[in-house]
Amino acid sequence: MNKIYVSIILIPLLLLTSCFNGDSQETLIEKANQGDIKSMIELSNVYEFGATKEGLKQYKIWADDIDENANSEDILALTKMFYEQKLAFPNGREIYENLLKLANRPLNKQATLTLLNFYSKYFLEFKTEELESVYIKTATKQDLVDLYNLYQKTNDYYGYINRDRVKAIMVEKGYMEEKLTELEYLKRILLRRREYREEYIPDILLLLSNILKSNDLDQIYEIGLILGNRGSQTGVMKTLVHENTEAFMKKALTLNPTNEIETTATFYLSNLYTKYYKDDLTKQKSVLINADKMGKAQRNKTLIALYDIDEIQYAKNIKNFDKMLNTSRTKAYINIAQIYHYGKGKEPVDIEQAKIWYKKADTEQAKEELAKLNKI
Repeated sequence: MNKIYVSIILIPLLLLTSCFNGDSQETLIEKANQGDIKSMIELSNVYEFGATKEGLKQYKIWADDIDENANSEDILALTKMFYEQKLAFPNGREIYENLLKLANRPLNKQATLTLLNFYSKYFLEFKTEELESVYIKTATKQDLVDLYNLYQKTNDYYGYINRDRVKAIMVEKGYMEEKLTELEYLKRILLRRREYREEYIPDILLLLSNILKSNDLDQIYEIGLILGNRGSQTGVMKTLVHENTEAFMKKALTLNPTNEIETTATFYLSNLYTKYYKDDLTKQKSVLINADKMGKAQRNKTLIALYDIDEIQYAKNIKNFDKMLNTSRTKAYINIAQIYHYGKGKEPVDIEQAKIWYKKADTEQAKEELAKLNKI
């Protein structure tokens, strides 16, 4: 029994010592100061040095001084610490990106894919195009599969464009057969043409109708995203894009969507209404019903658009202000009070309501305004 107990203790110890050379933290710091990347990695893995105040300061210095000719695999391993701790650095994303660029010299495919994933996550399409073109020049079939799978994880408009582009390259090189479904054919037309010739419109309308009738949430949401990002159309296509963005996103909201789809669909409807249906108060109000599902900035934008149409209706949606975390509540309360007080520079709307909201704001400005009202 004792032998078994000893073995259980020894095994993890042996595993630990095989990964850790036994240097003290002070020794590792000295080596890291000399540019030893493995010591930087060990400091992070063994001592969690990157999570300390001193460590954050040191890693910033070390990251700036890493030799561009250093081993790319070592640099790539070090990026893990910076990715996990990037929010602790004032310029953490920049450090992470620069290290990935260093790891990518000469071309390191894992570093390239990691960097492309980073650019895709933060919608840096102009950087994606240049890096991807270099990657594709020497890409094997497996490299293209890896790239396709990377974009497959990105559930947004650019992800669909990127996947479609990589798939077309694989078809061109003979790595896969092209069997276009109705959905794929429609996506090809919508994604690859900024302006559409009239002969494509019957096809587009028929395919849109078929997909909308399918009640397939994933397909409907995917087409809704693509349409929602084609707002720069003109003429007949402008009307087609706007009307179908609305139809597809509204249909998605009826098909038991996930929270992510529900939030995004509401966002796209709000964006559509505030940009292209500014004078349609009914549409504006329909979006405000789901205001809690919008992003904070978009909710603010929608309310402001509604204020431009009808300041009274805007004031009635007071409850939504409490959800606007990007604007201080005090500031929001003053805004509401001034709507009731001044009515966009017209006659007072509701003096008693204005008093209530000035009291809630409880700032010097609010107190001064309240004093004016009390004199009336």
